[in-house]
Order: sequence, then C-alpha cells, then structure tokens
Amino acid sequence: MYKQQFAALFLCLCLPITLALADTELEISEIVVTATRTEEEILTAPGHVTVLDEEEISRSGAKNLADLLTRQAGIKINDYGAEGAVKSISIRGSASAQVLILVNGVRLNNTVTGGIDLADIPMDSIKKIELVRGGSSALYGSDAVGGVINIITKREAENQFKLKIENGSYIPREAIKVSKGSTETGVDANWLDLADTQKLSLQYSTELGNVDLVTSGSFTRAANGFVWNDTEYIDDYRRRVNADLLGGNGYLSFTAPLDDGSLGANASVAYEDVGVPGSIYTGAFNSISSNARQRSLTAMGQVYFETDRFLSDLLSLDAKAFYKLARMTFTDPPSDPSIHTLHSFGLDVTQELVALEMLSVIYGGNLLIDLVDSTQLNTQNRISGGVFLELPIYPLPQLTIIPVVRYDLYSDFPGSLNFKLSTVYSVAESLAVKLSGGSSYRAPTFNDLYWPNDGWSEGNKDLTPETGYYAELGVTVATERLHLDTFAFARYLVDAIQWMETAPFFYEPMNIGRLFYPGVE
Repeated sequence: MYKQQFAALFLCLCLPITLALADTELEISEIVVTATRTEEEILTAPGHVTVLDEEEISRSGAKNLADLLTRQAGIKINDYGAEGAVKSISIRGSASAQVLILVNGVRLNNTVTGGIDLADIPMDSIKKIELVRGGSSALYGSDAVGGVINIITKREAENQFKLKIENGSYIPREAIKVSKGSTETGVDANWLDLADTQKLSLQYSTELGNVDLVTSGSFTRAANGFVWNDTEYIDDYRRRVNADLLGGNGYLSFTAPLDDGSLGANASVAYEDVGVPGSIYTGAFNSISSNARQRSLTAMGQVYFETDRFLSDLLSLDAKAFYKLARMTFTDPPSDPSIHTLHSFGLDVTQELVALEMLSVIYGGNLLIDLVDSTQLNTQNRISGGVFLELPIYPLPQLTIIPVVRYDLYSDFPGSLNFKLSTVYSVAESLAVKLSGGSSYRAPTFNDLYWPNDGWSEGNKDLTPETGYYAELGVTVATERLHLDTFAFARYLVDAIQWMETAPFFYEPMNIGRLFYPGVE
C-alpha cells in the first residue's frame, strides 16, 4: 500500500543578501502567470519568481537556453559537451527530472526518461521565460519539486524578417584521434576547425487580416572536432571524432481574436542526428566506438482559447489541447538499434471566478495520455489527470494569502494529494515579504519502472513516487533601477528515486529514504 504523509516545515533565519542590479529600468508591473496560473504582478507573486522578457533575452547574448538560465540564482546547468550535447537543469539542488519544463503551459518532461534536454528548445521562438523556484505540484502535478520553468513563445506579429548566420570555431592543434583500435593514431592540426560550426536562423511574422502569423526556424551543422588534454590515460591531446551534429527546428503560430479572447494554434518540430559515445574498448589504449549515432525527432502541436470574459465579467477561461511526439533511435553497430517512441495527448483547462472583492476562486484540471513503444520497454501506457483549487484571499489591502490543493490520479500507481500555502505582505510600494510552504512529488518514469534486465540494470515496478516538502522565506524589492530577491529555503525529500549499485556492475532504481536540502539565494 502507498501512503502519503504531510508535514509543514517552518524556518526562522538570519539571511545574507544577494543583489541583482539591472542595467536598465525594470518594469515594476511586469506580469507573471506561472506562479498562480493567473496574471499577477511579479512583486506580489508568491515565492521567488524571475521573468526574462524578449528584450532581456536578446541583450544577454546567450546562444542557447542553457547559457541563459545558468546566470539565474539557484540554477545549475549540467552541460555534457559541445554543440548538440545534452544540457540538463537543476533548481535548488534538484535532479533534472525534478524540474518541470513547460512551453505555453504544456509540460515537456519526457515520461520515459523524466527530464528534458534544454538543447532541444530553440531560442528564436521564445518571447518570455517565467521561472518559479520551489515546489509547485499543487498547481502543476508531477515533477515540480525543484521548480517550474514556463517558456512562452511568440504569438504577436511584428511584420519583420530576421536572418542570422553564425560560425563557431576551435583553435587547430595536433592531437591523437579517439576511435576504435588499440594504437595511438596521430592527426595533424586541421585548419577547418576554424569553421567547425555553422548555424542559420530566420524569423518572419506578418498580419494576415486579423490573424497573426509567426514563424521561425534554424539549421545547424557542427563537426565538433574539439581537442582536449587527456591527462588520465595518455597525458597528451586527443581529438574527438564521431561527435558531429546535423539538425534543425521550426516553429509556426497562428493567433486570431475571438469574441473577448483569442483563438490560436502553434506547432514546433526539431530533428537532430549526432555522433555519440558508444561501446568502450579497453586495453592498452582506451577508446570509444566511432560508429554510434543518435537520431531524435520531437514535434508538438497545440490549439488554445484564452479569454478574460467567459460568459460573464466574473469568469475567465484558459483551455488548451495538445499532442507531442518524441522519437529517439540509437545505433551502435553491430548491436541492434534501440528505438523509443512516445506519443502524448493532453487537455488542460483553468478558470478564475471573481466571487467577492476579497476573494477569487481559481480552479482547473488536466488529462494526459502517454503511449510508449520501445525496443527495451515494449508497449507501455499511462493515463493521468488532476484537479486543483486555489483560493487567493485579500484580508488586508497589503496582505494576500493563497492556499492551493491538488489531487492527481494515475493508471499505474495510486494518486497523490499536494498542498501549498503562500503569503505575501506588501511592506511598501516596491517591497514585499513572502513566505511559502507545501508539498510536491515526482512520479516514477517508464524507465524507472519497466527497464528490462539487460545484464547491467533493471527497472523496479515496486517504486513509489518521490514526495517533497519545502518552505521558503524571502524579500523582493523592485524599483525602476533595482531588482533584489533574497530567499532562504529548505526542501525535505522522502522516498527519493535513485539508480543504485545492488551488485557488482548491476544497477536498479530504489526509493532510498530521506534527503534534506537547505539553502540561500
């Protein structure tokens, strides 16, 4: 039997202060949606919230999403290589699978692996990023243990065309090739390394009557022939081979007014063919297979309707339906290919009812169907859904109290009940004190549950979901030229899922017990 335990964690802390000074004026009234699932000014939104708008993203000079997010407090990016390599995220010390990534409110986290590769998300289509730290399962369900990142794409036409061409390079150097075999093969410096990587990006938007059309796309080619000093095995410089990348992505959006709201659809697709490490050959000269390849295809389509007035001035509606496809093929001859295909269908609805001047009601729910066809996992499926209720209360003009509760149900293990309680006290027009606490969880992935015994590892069908409890206390200051966030937090994790060595060279996932994460940001 599965049991849910609830606890509240309260802190009394003396805090050091971390400052973030803006180079230009800050919009004090900037709106954030992710923190409460309804529009809220960033100063009075509960918790530690960061909003990166299109201007700030452009001004940052970041070439990819991982580079942009690594500059934010409490964020760590795990970067596993050059162009096209996996880039995962951690918030407040979490695992990457404990961070929920949304695009326009639709979850991207892969039900097979749990996480999301930030390298798969193109920068050209992004209008705004909302980053909410801390547990948010009471609003969004599974995976929102460390925090939530909501990527909002461009919808409004700007009637312009943009074209950008980039080149990346390495300094040419003599090295020893990394490939199959047991001998050291020297290679001369390659001057083509100065033109190692090329990227072509374009954006176009226009108005077609009352319809806004926005489109963008990019194409990337990279040899990734980088050289590094291998002091562990040969104490000399090595050149990586079979690390090349060929890929592209595209984005298309249509938006039109309808009654007092807007009706729209958007679609995105990305493809990547990259050389990856395969079998490791040991001997006098440790080497890596030069034949292994990974090909991935991701596609997503969404139809949505949003309005601040649904049948009545007191009622709003945000409804969306979506489909996602994720397909990955790994080949390492002479072994058979490994192929994983995931189809996801979903529906998400949120409404706000303004009942009284001192009280509003926000509620909604979602339904998600995941279908997996895999050479390792065979055919698996999961139906899940949840409902939430949020009751912002305004007992005083300067005080907001926000309780939230949510229940999620799964077809392959029992459901989860989560809560969150936040308070925001506006000390002054530009100063707010914030206190939050609640619970969150992460559901086991298909790999965690169903990975077959391959001689090295095996899934565990007896896993229970991870359960986390968190609390945070902080201050937000927002003026025209200063943005300051100071927060102390703690997270207590029960039944954490980790792949452990249970025998020499054999691994399986286990609920390992309890973990405690305190911190200041």
